[in-house]
Amino acid sequence: MKVRFALILASIFFFLVSNLAFAHGTKFFEFAPDPWQSKRYVVSTGPSPYLLFQPSSNFSMTGFDLWADNTGDSGQVIVTLADPDGTIIASKSKMLPELPAIPGGNRFHIDWATPVTLSSAVTYSIEIESTLLGFGLYYGDRFAFLEHNRDYVSPYENGAARIGGDLQPFTFKFALYEPRVVNNNSSAPPPSEEEIRQAAPESISISNARIVAISDTAVLFAWTTNIASDSRVSTRTQLNPLYVTATGYDATFELEHAVVVQGLHPSVNYFADVFSSTGSELTLTTYTIGFKTASAVQVQAQPNQNPQLAEQITIQKIQQEQAQQNQAQQTVNQASINQQNQSSSNQQGQQGSQAQQQNVSVTPGTNNGSVNVEWPTKATEPSNGYRIDVFGYDYNLEKQVVVPAGQHTRTLTGLTSGEHHTIVYANASGTFMKVAPAQNFTLTSNAGSIVNKIILVSLLWIASLGGYLYWKNRGAKTTLPPETGYTNS
Repeated sequence: MKVRFALILASIFFFLVSNLAFAHGTKFFEFAPDPWQSKRYVVSTGPSPYLLFQPSSNFSMTGFDLWADNTGDSGQVIVTLADPDGTIIASKSKMLPELPAIPGGNRFHIDWATPVTLSSAVTYSIEIESTLLGFGLYYGDRFAFLEHNRDYVSPYENGAARIGGDLQPFTFKFALYEPRVVNNNSSAPPPSEEEIRQAAPESISISNARIVAISDTAVLFAWTTNIASDSRVSTRTQLNPLYVTATGYDATFELEHAVVVQGLHPSVNYFADVFSSTGSELTLTTYTIGFKTASAVQVQAQPNQNPQLAEQITIQKIQQEQAQQNQAQQTVNQASINQQNQSSSNQQGQQGSQAQQQNVSVTPGTNNGSVNVEWPTKATEPSNGYRIDVFGYDYNLEKQVVVPAGQHTRTLTGLTSGEHHTIVYANASGTFMKVAPAQNFTLTSNAGSIVNKIILVSLLWIASLGGYLYWKNRGAKTTLPPETGYTNS
């Protein structure tokens, strides 16, 4: 009983200590317009941006948030806090990872090494420096207050942006933090690690929607979602924007989406809308993509302008055409199965073998929770290798593995028993194309291993029961009945 009580106390202690060690400070102030009211500023295109703010009261600042993205390589971002005289109060260099260009940006948190004390009615500035080409900061229009029957309020109280030496009519999205107050009114120590602060996804979010390749009659679209969902694209002409002229659809539930829209006309201006759906929820990109198809003469004059992208469009066309042919062939087979001759049967067999060669093969591995995944070879290996995504029965991502170019098989371990859904992508310069249709498989536990576990547990129970009975009876005494026939002398 004492041991159990000590374990409970230790668990509570470590729980409290872990919360204190990794908790960020309390939010002091935030200016963060919703994504529809946010715009993007590219840091590398001009002078350094500054965030100006003026606290309404004295407070101790532990860190702050910016809303940003980074569509290129990861790299360093340097932030410097200074007072109105330009005296540096704190400075920090932090690695900025690759962040998707989602509407409104990603919340990016930075903590100072130690909290800094700031005074009310003093205008402070935070300079953001970086040479990253894909680094963007998000901002919104500053608020304009009517000062009727009020004392004058500083325009910096709710933040302002400065580009170089020029004050802007907007302010970068930001939040300021002060130390977290605990029950004993002491301050929590700064976190030991910093991270990108993002909440768990509750709904579909589409990011990095773009045109990957374009020809005179077809366009390849690509985008990323945070939840496995299907892929839909609709196109409209500029002259008649309400009439959908062509669409593309892929029913595969996945995180990386690539859809080809065919049947377009050369040299025509189009609008495209990108959607993703989980069946019950349909999400649209926050912006419409405008494009113009190439002219037929231009395509003929430059047939090899971008062989890699041309190959991607060709692959998608072949996959879609093959799927349509297979579906049409199945309909014909069901309607006129008795009218097929031997030659058509042979042709079907050839088509079936070709389709089988294009499938992803998933076979159980030698160990529990492991499978061997094999996919077809390509005439041209992708520049960035392959990626394998494995989802559970509910399409939650379970495992993601990157495989170098030239390899076409991989053993995956640590999977749970049950239904799974796997996709193999060819990564061509950041565009993920399925090498074959998604493959479903069911993983079961090893029957022999389960039997062995049952036998072992049974033996342990028997041994425990025998030990208990032995312990209970080892001290028992035998009581004999009183002797008769004797008299006391």
